Amino acid sequence: MMIGRLKLSSIFTNDMVVPFDKSFRISGSTEANVKVIGILKDQCVATYSNSQGSFTLEFHAVNVQGDDLLRVLSNDTECTRTVHFGQTYLFSGQSNIEFRLKDTLNYQQILNNFPRLKAYYFETPQVEYVSADGHVKPENAGRGKWEKISADNCGDMSAIAFYAAVEMQQNNPNMIIGIVDCYKGGTSASVWIPRESLRKSSQLSKAYLKPFNDAIGGKTNADFNQEQIQYQKKVEIHNRTLAKFIAENPEVSLSDAKDHVGHTPWPPPMEPTSYLRPGGLFHTMMPVVSPFTFDQMIWYQGENDSDHAELYAELLQLLLNTWRIQLGDDTLLVNLIQLPGYADEPRDAWAMIRQAQLQVANTLQNVRLISIIDTGEKHNIHPTDKAPIGKRIGRFLMDEKAQSPLPSVSQWTRDRLEIDIKGSRQLKFKGTPVFQGKTNDGEWVSIVPSFEKTKLVINGDYCVVKYQYENFPRPTIFNELCLPLAAFKIEREIQNYGLRINFRN
Repeated sequence: MMIGRLKLSSIFTNDMVVPFDKSFRISGSTEANVKVIGILKDQCVATYSNSQGSFTLEFHAVNVQGDDLLRVLSNDTECTRTVHFGQTYLFSGQSNIEFRLKDTLNYQQILNNFPRLKAYYFETPQVEYVSADGHVKPENAGRGKWEKISADNCGDMSAIAFYAAVEMQQNNPNMIIGIVDCYKGGTSASVWIPRESLRKSSQLSKAYLKPFNDAIGGKTNADFNQEQIQYQKKVEIHNRTLAKFIAENPEVSLSDAKDHVGHTPWPPPMEPTSYLRPGGLFHTMMPVVSPFTFDQMIWYQGENDSDHAELYAELLQLLLNTWRIQLGDDTLLVNLIQLPGYADEPRDAWAMIRQAQLQVANTLQNVRLISIIDTGEKHNIHPTDKAPIGKRIGRFLMDEKAQSPLPSVSQWTRDRLEIDIKGSRQLKFKGTPVFQGKTNDGEWVSIVPSFEKTKLVINGDYCVVKYQYENFPRPTIFNELCLPLAAFKIEREIQNYGLRINFRN
C-alpha cells in the first residue's frame, strides 16, 4: 500500500459496526477533486472529493448481518477497515449516561460472570477546546476507536449503554450491536448546539450567551487561573467534609450523606476554553459522530438546564433538529429519557424539565419518551445502580413500537376530564393514585380519579391538573409491563393542554 493523503474520518476504524438494514455513509478526505471508490460486500460506489478534499461515499443497505472488509481507493492510495453489519445506537447527554460501568454498584459481579456479547463500542474523545493552531484541550483526550466489549474494557464505557446492550443481546443472541458514546458530564444542552442557532432565539441568547459573555468579558488569563484555584479549594473542602462524614456514619447512604453535608460545588468558573461554553462541544465532539449512520439515538440530559427549565422545551427541540441535520437523518428515531427523581433542585425545576421532554416527544416525529420516574435517589444525582434504566432502554431499542404510558386528553369540560393512557393495555397501581387539581379560585386540592380500562376520569371543575409534577415523584400508575406513566401537567385553557410545543424555532 502506498502512502498518500487518503484517510477516513476518525470514527471509521477497524471493527466499526454499520447498519445492516439501512443505507449508510463512509466519509474522509484525500486530494481535492479526485475520484474516490468504495468497495464493500457486493457494492462498488464512487464519488469525487470536493475542492477541500472531503468526500462521502453512499452505500445501500446490505440486508444481512455479518462481517466484511471495506476498501476505499483514491489515486494510488487505499484504506481498508474491518466492518460488522448490525444495529447502531448513539448514546448522548450528560453525567448519568456518561456514568462508567466501573463506578456502578454491580461492577464486580459483571466481571465475575461476564455475559456473552457480540457488541462493539466507540467512545467519542472528550475534546473540550481546539485552538486556532490545532492545540487540543485536554492533551490526553486521545483518539477514539471501535472495540469489542469485553471484561477488560467494559468498565470505561457508559453503564447504561452496557446494560442496554446486555438486554438486547439476551433477547437476540445473533444480533451484532454497535454503540457510540458521545457525552460529557455537567453539560447544558446549549453546549451541544451552535451559538449561531442559540443567537436566533432572543430567550436562549439571553439565558445562555449573555451570561457566558459577561463571565469572560474583561478578564485576563491570570484572572481565570485565580478563579479556578479558588474553585478547586471549595471542591477539596467539600470532598474532605463528605469523606469525614461517611467515615463517621458508615450506615448512612450516600444520598443522605450529601443531603447532610451538601453537594459538590458546581459549576466551575467559566472561561473562554471551558467545555461548558455555549456551542463548545458541538464544534469539538459532534463532528466526530456526524459522519456516522445510526438506527436510533438515546438522549439523557436536562439536569444542568434546571436553572432555565422554562426554556428547555425550546432548547431541546432545537438540539434534536440540529443533530438530525448534522447526522443527515431527519427521521432518526430518538429516545428521550424523562428525568428520574431527585429532590435537591429549585422547586419543580425537574418537573418542568420532564414536562418539556414530554412536550417534545409529543411534537416531533419519531421521538419517543422513556419514563424512568420510578428510579432515582432523593439527594444523590448520580445513583450507582444503572441496571434498571439500561435494561429498560434496551427493551425499547429492540422494539421501535414500544412506548411509555403517556397522557392524552380526550375530553375536558367544566365538570369532567377524561385522559386516555396511550401505550397501555392494562393499568396497574402501586398505592392510591393521587392527582393535584387547581380550582378556579386558585386552590390546589388532591384528587383520586376513577378508571375505566385505560382511561382515567376526574369529575369536578379544575383548570389545571398535575400528576407527579415534583422534583422527586413517587409514581403510582404503571402499564402491564410495569412502565410508569410519564409525569405531566395539563391546563384546560391553553392550546394542546400543554402537552405539545406551540411554537417553532
